[in-house]
Amino acid sequence: MTTGVASWLLKTFGLDILLLARDALQSQWRRLFASRNILIVGAQQTGKSSLAAFLQRGRPYQVIDGEVRPPDPTAATVIVDRKFAVQKHWLRIKVDLPGDPDLRTTWGAALKEVHPAGIIYMVDGRLDQAGIERTADEAVGLLLAQYGAGTRELLAMHMFVNHCDAWATTPAAERDGLARVTAAFEERRRPHPALQTLRFTASATQLSPNRRSWPEVARALHRFGADLLE
Repeated sequence: MTTGVASWLLKTFGLDILLLARDALQSQWRRLFASRNILIVGAQQTGKSSLAAFLQRGRPYQVIDGEVRPPDPTAATVIVDRKFAVQKHWLRIKVDLPGDPDLRTTWGAALKEVHPAGIIYMVDGRLDQAGIERTADEAVGLLLAQYGAGTRELLAMHMFVNHCDAWATTPAAERDGLARVTAAFEERRRPHPALQTLRFTASATQLSPNRRSWPEVARALHRFGADLLE
């Protein structure tokens, strides 16, 4: 990996960051992302690392000595094309900084460095309405800090509303939950012309290691990939 990117990772991130070369993804996701850089962000325990594991292995967990284990937590996951000159399929870098860093500053630095074509924003679907409102505030604030003059190369931001087994207990509950997330985001971006061309969708996902398949995650990823087409 180039010295510049390594320096950026070491200086910026207080938690682990998972940097994935596109070649490390399963072939269907490599084709879907079509050499575009992707940034996966979200608060702790929202499923960023599980989604990264799913993209690599087709399951949201790792098996170590025959034991199913959740992947290590990350502050953010970056999927990059070869132009980053990544020497290995994935690299995890950790620096010894106290506690939970300011994730919003971390994500802003990632946007500036990576220039993603798409952002997957992981959301805990078990949040109450106040939590959804805070998440929408954070998402739009993140976008405005980097794209206040226009979204440029950024084509789409999708919210993957995770843990849907706990909140989308019926089709009606799923529709209501996604509608609340969408309404909170749209209300906040509406006053900002620079964000109007951004393609946005909220999708229900569930990345539990106790399942054998994750069809809703695949559907969410395919919708995201479709919005990356110019």
